[in-house]
Amino acid sequence: QKNQKDQKNQKDQKNQKDQKNQKDQKNQEIMTMVSTKKMKET
Repeated sequence: QKNQKDQKNQKDQKNQKDQKNQKDQKNQEIMTMVSTKKMKET
């Protein structure tokens, strides 16, 4: 049971990390788009 719990915890942690990474990437893409748009306007 302990092993199962540990595995689940590792998986949960990995999922959280992956989600955070995806979110960070998406945010960065949006920032890049915004700054590119601003540059084109000026």
